[in-house]
Amino acid sequence: MRRIENFIKYVILALFMFIILLAADFFIIMVISYKTGSMSILPSMPREKIISLAESRASGDELEVLKGRWIFAMAIDKNGDVVWEHNLPDELPRHYTIAQAASFTRWYLQDYPVYTYIADNGGIVVVGYEKDTIWKKEIIYDMSTFEAYVYLFPLIFISNIFVLLVVPSIIIRRDARRRERERTTWIAGVSHDIRTPLSLVLGYADAIKQESGDAEIAQKAQVIENQALRLKMLVTNLNTQNKLTYGMGKWKKERCLLAALIRETVCGIANCMTDEGFEFAIDIPDSLEKFCIYCDAELAKRLIENLVNNVVRHNPQGCTVTVSLTPKRLLALRYYEMTVSDNGIGIEWEKLKNLRAHAKPQKLSEHGLGLRLVKQIASFHHWGVRMGNNEGGGFYCRIFIIACSRRVFGIFPL
Repeated sequence: MRRIENFIKYVILALFMFIILLAADFFIIMVISYKTGSMSILPSMPREKIISLAESRASGDELEVLKGRWIFAMAIDKNGDVVWEHNLPDELPRHYTIAQAASFTRWYLQDYPVYTYIADNGGIVVVGYEKDTIWKKEIIYDMSTFEAYVYLFPLIFISNIFVLLVVPSIIIRRDARRRERERTTWIAGVSHDIRTPLSLVLGYADAIKQESGDAEIAQKAQVIENQALRLKMLVTNLNTQNKLTYGMGKWKKERCLLAALIRETVCGIANCMTDEGFEFAIDIPDSLEKFCIYCDAELAKRLIENLVNNVVRHNPQGCTVTVSLTPKRLLALRYYEMTVSDNGIGIEWEKLKNLRAHAKPQKLSEHGLGLRLVKQIASFHHWGVRMGNNEGGGFYCRIFIIACSRRVFGIFPL
């Protein structure tokens, strides 16, 4: 629907610009004509067939081949006398002076639009049409004017095409960016306003859980707390996703110890976990303990949190979550692979297909938003992402960090 709306806007803007350009082009032509030369009147030449018929004094069936093209014709000799005529109106004279001939050879003969041609014998052949059927004013220009048009017409044509194609697109994009900023600002405002109510809900839920001696009430308080945390995570993800999409966030890339960042994030999630049945494992070789990447720490932490929380949310029966960091090499290319995997139920093929597909920001929903944000954060840092199911069961997400250029691929040794 949005694509159709943008197309309609583009067509309307292009049509409006086309009308403006026509007026501008006409104005430019008139200015050039005024500055470089004067306009004059030039009569059109009659058809050679008519000339041949006139010189041969044709009549009757011979003239039927030209029926409907003109209503009368005549031939005038050197003395100004009409020596041949066909359907010549009675109101027209049969003899013309030089001045009269010079006058009607330009435009009209007593309001009849006429065309003239000099015959081989020195006379004039005149072909006339009905009154008010032809606007007989043909404009010619000086050579300086014509040369100016030759040089300027390609420029005018290219300028018109450029304006018709680019200007409506720029206007539509500016309007889209304005609406994107309004959307991002609105979501940021909602995120800010929801913090206090969520903090109260979480605080009271925790207090009820701790102070209540009833196990059932404590369990319900735990459910409230879990759902409030989920809502908080959803709003935070949505806010981050909009900032990344529309470039509204203030992200700062700096040196970060990747191993320390992984441990801090996973430990923080594990300490907040109240559900039993989940185990967390971190697999990082000693050689990478002081390995640094060039990234925004907040976004990198959000990426790991979303992957781990996605596993916890989709495996209510519990599972083992493993976060690993491994050096890799493909021929001369050195890269590092950060993997978050589990041995749970995995992910359905249809959902995995949707995650791998490119989705427009305005079409994103709650479902899969966390994993799509993972892809967005990875794209922001120029990291590769691959998601799928393990052969033995469970879900995995691999983040590929290429060790080639710190500014482009976001990684360097300490």
